[in-house]
Amino acid sequence: MELKNLPIPQVLYHYTSWDTFEKIVKNHTWRFSSINGTNDLSEDLNLYVKQLLDDKDLVSNIAPSIKQDILDQIDTDNYYGFKNYFIACFSSVYDDLGQWRTSYGDYGRGVCIGINPTFFTKNLYLNNQDQLGWVKIAYEIQSQKQRLSNITSKLEPPDEYWGIDNSDLLAHDIRDIAMTMKHRAFHIENEWRMIVSMIDDQILDENFHSLEEDYAKPENKRMYFVRNTNPNIQEEFIVKYLDYDLNSYAREGEGELFCSVLLGKECLHSVDDVKKLLSNNGFDDSIDICKSNIPYRFSDDREKCKNKK
Repeated sequence: MELKNLPIPQVLYHYTSWDTFEKIVKNHTWRFSSINGTNDLSEDLNLYVKQLLDDKDLVSNIAPSIKQDILDQIDTDNYYGFKNYFIACFSSVYDDLGQWRTSYGDYGRGVCIGINPTFFTKNLYLNNQDQLGWVKIAYEIQSQKQRLSNITSKLEPPDEYWGIDNSDLLAHDIRDIAMTMKHRAFHIENEWRMIVSMIDDQILDENFHSLEEDYAKPENKRMYFVRNTNPNIQEEFIVKYLDYDLNSYAREGEGELFCSVLLGKECLHSVDDVKKLLSNNGFDDSIDICKSNIPYRFSDDREKCKNKK
């Protein structure tokens, strides 16, 4: 199936802690995080792209020197200005034990939020790379190769007369595609990703703003920065966050945001607590709210996690 015809699910799910859910509702914001902070370390380093570009079937029309130029430009972001990516992650699977058992669902104490994807936008990212867009993550190598081949197959031969090798254009497109891939070990997440691109610190969507004061930028272009806390990523990286204002609809957004709220089996809060939180903050509390009844002892996972620290 071509990506441009990929249907976006009617409902997507976000597993998170109660505290984060409470912040979303009270602050009326949804946080997008820098791609540099994902739990798949090879995303940050674009290892998939480097490996895929070694596939002779994909790069038969690309000279070795051009391939190296592409890799250099992907590493340095040296194309059409500096480009950053910010993402919000969701799953297509409801009440998934695998995600309850991790920090996503706070080891059974968190919340699975069902959202309406079209609240943000109906666009697919691959057709809308410089703004908001949805994409289904590709985990299998053949799917990843297919996505990359859609780009490499269109590369025109270098034009020596004009001194053009097309590596800058290809690097630009490949880096966009890299945001749609993850290692196959993460396939159980069944991830759908909301992506926004930022070029030279400029974001086209006015619904992004900072919760901190920053007088160097117009209000609708503010960002704030915090030090990265992931020890597996180089210390000098700074993880950036953008907050989406839920009070303003995106360019093509429609409908209400929340479709359902599922409390983890061992969540300390009740259905009535959710209703009160939503109604007190201007959200519809008549949506489906219930508690997971998966018969699993989550306390064992929490104890293991505590012992590892």
